[in-house]
Amino acid sequence: MKFGSFVLLQCPEWKSDKEVFDEVVEQAIFSEEIGLDSIWLAEHHFSRYSLASDPMVLAAHIAAKTKRIKIGLAVAVLPFHNPVKLAEQAAMVDLLSDGRLIMGVGRGYQRQEFERMNMDIAESRGRFEEALEIMKLAWTKEEFSYDGRYYQVPSMSVYPRPLQKPHPPIAVATSGTRETMQWIAQQGLPFISGGAFPEMEGVRKRIDTYVEDSRAAGWSDEHIEEAVANSPFSRRFYVAESDEDAFERPRKHIMWFHNALLQQGLPKTPPSAAHEAAYKEHLERMRARATQSYEDIWAQEIYATPEKVVTALKEHAAYGIKHLVLWFNLGGMSREMVMGSMTRFAEHVLPHVKDD
Repeated sequence: MKFGSFVLLQCPEWKSDKEVFDEVVEQAIFSEEIGLDSIWLAEHHFSRYSLASDPMVLAAHIAAKTKRIKIGLAVAVLPFHNPVKLAEQAAMVDLLSDGRLIMGVGRGYQRQEFERMNMDIAESRGRFEEALEIMKLAWTKEEFSYDGRYYQVPSMSVYPRPLQKPHPPIAVATSGTRETMQWIAQQGLPFISGGAFPEMEGVRKRIDTYVEDSRAAGWSDEHIEEAVANSPFSRRFYVAESDEDAFERPRKHIMWFHNALLQQGLPKTPPSAAHEAAYKEHLERMRARATQSYEDIWAQEIYATPEKVVTALKEHAAYGIKHLVLWFNLGGMSREMVMGSMTRFAEHVLPHVKDD
């Protein structure tokens, strides 16, 4: 199993913007030092739920501070971008990082973000699919044009070209909906998923369904195996000093995250019929989460002593997960708390679960 670190840049009232960015950069460098394989950067707008308004800028900065670790986006929200310009930016980061960029992409889910971008969230899937197609053309064609429903691109050539050929690896975010998973499988791309898993059987089912859909689309077993290996699952995570520490110390941060997620993930006014249809499963999950207690939320994550964390991670490996991305910094955890958890992970967990 490979391991990564997820960066959301959450900024509760007890932290300043500057503290959040300084700590994230320090944690990114430390992620490489302790032997993690990747670091993943989110994109969000207009709230303290996340200050990651431009992950490409942060990716370029981290690339300059590190040498080896892969730098993934989780994700670039494609409807919010000019796809030609984003293709140019990604190529620059890929060149500056010596080919370490992973282009994680998604369609977004927070209606408030779309409204403030003056966009209709019900159009997110169509905009996403067109934008991704344009980016791939920009990276691979000497000259191209595009005439779609949402985007029109005149004949042009795009420079620079990325270092990785034919382009940086692409992975697509999903909450596990049947329609999205089937589309990703048809494209032959890895998928990005994670968060709370009340039942680990759901993880196995997600992987098995992806494999079945990929075979139905005509992809070889070798290709499917590689795609699954490159499909990162993220988990909220804290390596504690004791059982009491595991349960009590994250409480403030888990609940801040829980409340912030509901505030951003659930629309403040009733969704339109089109929004409800396009995001039905996501909205159902958010509404169910709103009824959960701290104990319910805590039990769905990995907050435990090193010994119990090792057991949990081996269980994840048994369910077919090959790349696990850990949210070490959740809900404005202190620098001391995050670095302590990462250090305990490196010293007492990683040696028991890392691939040679």
